[in-house]
Parts: sequence; structure tokens; C-alpha cells
Amino acid sequence: MYQTIGMEMPNDFLVIAMPGYDGGAYYKIARNIPKIFNPTAWSSLREHETSPYNYQRILLPFLGYIFAVGQKGHIAASMILVNFMAIVLTFVIMQFESKRPSENIYSLALCLSPAATIAMHFVLAEPLSLLLTTFVLLRWEKWKTLDTIDSIALSLLVLSREINIVFVCFLAAYMIGTRRSKEVAMLIMPYLVFMTWHLIIYSIFGTIPFLMSTAAHALPGKAIIEIVLAVKDYNSHTLSSIVLFLGFVVPGWIWTAQKVYKTRGTSLLPIGAFTFLSLMLIMPPLMWGSITSIGRIITPVYPLTIIAYRQEDSRLTRILAMCCGCIGVGALLGLSLIHHPYI
Repeated sequence: MYQTIGMEMPNDFLVIAMPGYDGGAYYKIARNIPKIFNPTAWSSLREHETSPYNYQRILLPFLGYIFAVGQKGHIAASMILVNFMAIVLTFVIMQFESKRPSENIYSLALCLSPAATIAMHFVLAEPLSLLLTTFVLLRWEKWKTLDTIDSIALSLLVLSREINIVFVCFLAAYMIGTRRSKEVAMLIMPYLVFMTWHLIIYSIFGTIPFLMSTAAHALPGKAIIEIVLAVKDYNSHTLSSIVLFLGFVVPGWIWTAQKVYKTRGTSLLPIGAFTFLSLMLIMPPLMWGSITSIGRIITPVYPLTIIAYRQEDSRLTRILAMCCGCIGVGALLGLSLIHHPYI
């Protein structure tokens, strides 16, 4: 299977002869997009080695297939193009809403965040997630409401990564808490899209992969504290997680906590950033084992935190944002020194 796929790849593209990173799974899903929409072909998907877990992130494979116009030999390059465009568009919309030159740092920080740089290196699903989350948050920051455009964006968002249904749940809780019934109604469609897609996954594979995602948790802080205290020996992977923890999670958590206290939990961005930074703390040791996992798994944390920083735009928030971008660049440089598992 792997050798066959490799022979159909464009020149200068490589696939290793063993199960690779998630990007490899997305590539194989993209090649089978027509079968997903043909129930008579579902039996062949069950025989395919790609895990149902990866089908939760269907948006990147689907767009990769569409941009390649269904040509399998172009899908790999198309997926890279989709991710590149997502990062560029994220930067553009951040810049479009910037009011002062000092705010440029936040656009760069978001587009160079660990989720962005790691995903670009491995061809993963996070750039689309970052783009759609940023789009919705910037519109909220400007209009303080959700409309049909936001509902459509959120519906696409839940197809980009399963963590984003948690983001939609957070929005629903916030809107209910602030008595915004219109906005709650705008969140119905993303829920229906998410449920419908997972029903399709269940119909094909007879399993609910989202349950695997919800099972990934541990006591708050336990995993990273054990890493920091070197319960197991340090290595380049655990050190990268420590850098993310001390350079982004801890200062971000402290800053957002005091903002939530000052605003009494009424401001969406700080309370959202605090919530998702806290979610990072309950991730299990497997996720905290390397920045390549923990640096991208809670994707909404980056737009929430960076845009919250930009909302205040002080010397401190610019430094905090710069730290996030530097960690992302550092992760990319580190990854460039090792063998690429997908392309």
C-alpha cells in the first residue's frame, strides 16, 4: 500500500514505509473522497488502513481533493497549498482588523504559533482551524454578535478538527450565560453538522472516534509537572514541551486569569483563552511528551489568547505574543533538523 501510494506521488515527494504522521492519513483520506460520498463503496473504506479517528478532520482532505480537481497526483501539493493559503488568510484578516502598527506583532505571533508551524511542516489540519476560529473571533470582537456567516464558518470549523466542537460548546455556554438567545440559535447548525458527520463516520466504520478524543485527559497539571521535575529523563521532545509550558501556557494562564477576575467573566476572549489554556493542563502524558502534540491539540487556544492580548495591546501583551511566535519558530527549526515522516 505505502509503496503504491509513493509511486503515485509527484516527483520529490516521499512517503516512509510505515504508518506516518496524521498528514499521511489525511492524504490517503483525500484520495478516497469520492468513496465517502458513495455508500456502496464504504466497505472498501473499512478495509483501508486509515483510522476512523482521522476522518474527524475531513475538511483538509476534502479541500485538498477539490483544489487538486480530483487528480490524485496533485493532492499532496494541493494540501500544502490549502494550508499555506489558510495561514496567509489568517495573517491578512488579522492585519485588516489592526488599528495600530504595534498590533502587527499579534498577526505574526498567531501565524507563527506552534500549531501553525508544526502543521505546515507535517501537513496537518490546524491552519484551517486557526483561520476559521480567528475569522469568527474577529467578527465577534467587532460586532459583538453571531450571524449566519459565523454559523457557516463554525460549521466548517467543526469539520476541521474535533476539538472545535468544544469551542462551539464554550460559545454556547457564554451566550447562554450572557442571555444572548439569537447567538445560541446561530450555534445550532454547527452542532447538527458535527453530529451528521460523526453519524456518517459511525455508519462507515461502526465506531465513534470522538470518544477516543474525550478519553484523553489526566489530573490537572500532573503530566507536565512530572516532565518539568524530570520524573523521566529529559530529552529534546520533553524539553520542547517545557518551553511551551513556561513560555506560553503559564504566563498566558496567569494573564488571562487576572483579566477574567477584572472583567468578572463577562469578556469572551479572556475567559475563552483561560478555559482552553486550562484544557491544556489536563492533557495526558502522551500529549505533553512533545510540542508536536501538545503544541497543536488545543488549537483554539492560540486565536483566543493572541486576540485577547491584542485587545489590550500593552508592552506586556506584545512580549507574551512574541514569545508564542518565537516558540513556534523554534519548533519549526527543530523539526527541520529531523527526518520528515510524511513529505
